[in-house]
This record gives sequence, structure tokens and C-alpha cells, in this order.
Amino acid sequence: MGREDSERDQTPVDREVDWFFKNASPNPDRVDCLSEETLRQLAQRSRPISDPGYEHLSRCSPCYQQFRRFQADGLNRPNPQARGKLLAIAAGILLVIGAVSSFWWFNRHDAQPRRIGPEIAVLDLRSFLVTRGTQTPARPPIKLSRGDLRADILLPIGYEPGQYDLRLVNGSLETVFTTKAGAALENQVVTIHTPMTLSDLHAGQYQLALKREGEDWHFFPTTLE
Repeated sequence: MGREDSERDQTPVDREVDWFFKNASPNPDRVDCLSEETLRQLAQRSRPISDPGYEHLSRCSPCYQQFRRFQADGLNRPNPQARGKLLAIAAGILLVIGAVSSFWWFNRHDAQPRRIGPEIAVLDLRSFLVTRGTQTPARPPIKLSRGDLRADILLPIGYEPGQYDLRLVNGSLETVFTTKAGAALENQVVTIHTPMTLSDLHAGQYQLALKREGEDWHFFPTTLE
């Protein structure tokens, strides 16, 4: 399977986000561009998710394009050693699951009652100045919980009611959560109410991506706790 074939297998929305990162930040002067070796390591995920190189990819289209080429090359070249490593990791995970299950079995009577109902997170984006077709300027990241929750998203000034695509993008610029939600005017603020189940995700840095039908994507830095 070639690179074009692997990209064709993505969902249409994934292709839209991929296109955004490939084209939104041309960086003609190649400011702070990463070396090929660094890009290759990022594509192979041999660097931790906290590596600042991932953040650079979100604001440099040339580096992102090379990063995606290395990812495609990796998909087309199966690595027996890497496969063996994955099998070993999987075996370790099964052992951990067994240990945790045993612990739960013997201690279930002492467990605290489970919280009933979703946690509600209010994401106030009104402090972000949004420029059409670009990423939002630097601001402290908004915060989300990994628990099952409902998000009440207060959109920035200039946003209109309507149907929105909502995505959560991880440090490797992959879409890890996706949904559609309607926005309506409430108390003079355009607001989205949507359930978000993020319990399977890892804590860390993400980007919340929003797009109204027929408009451009906008990205907001997000911390998942």
C-alpha cells in the first residue's frame, strides 16, 4: 500500500485536519526546522510525547509534510524487531490487567461508591482571539478531565450558531476524539453542549479543533488531566 492509499483509508475529517497541518503554516524561511533524523524519530514515536518537536509540527507545514512521509514509509516497511517488541509489550499489559483484576476482586467491598452522572466541564474560549484560517494565538490551555463528562463550550466572539465538527488532536497531530454538535445562542454567548468520553486517552497536551460547516478549522491548546 502506497502513501496515497494509506491516506485514503483515513476518515474524511481526518483528511481535513491532515490537510490543515500540511498547508496552514508554510514557514518559507524554515525557521527552527527539525532535522530529518529528528522527524524520523518523531514519526517512529521513539521520542516521548512531551518532546517539543511535536509542537513544532503543528506550526510548520514543511516539517509536518516530511513527518507524514516518514510515517507512510514506516507503514510500508514492516519491522520484525518492532513487531516482537509490540508482542512483548502486549504480554506485559496482560500481566498488569490480571494483577489489577485480582486486586479489584479482593478489595471490591472496600471500594468507594462510584460517582453517578457525568462531570460537567465548562470550556470558556471567549478569551481567544480567532483569526480566520489560522491557529489561535498562544493562551494558557483549557483543561479537560479524562472522566466521562459533558462539555459546555462557550465560543469566542464572532462565532455563529450552527452545526460544528469537534475534534481532539493529540501531540502527534492525530485525531483521537470526534463528534458533531449544535451551537446555540444562550445568554448572549454562542454555546455548545456535548458529551465527551475521554477515559481511554492519556493525560497530556492536546488541541481542541472546531469547525462550523462551510468554514475553517480553529485549534485551541488543551490539557487533559
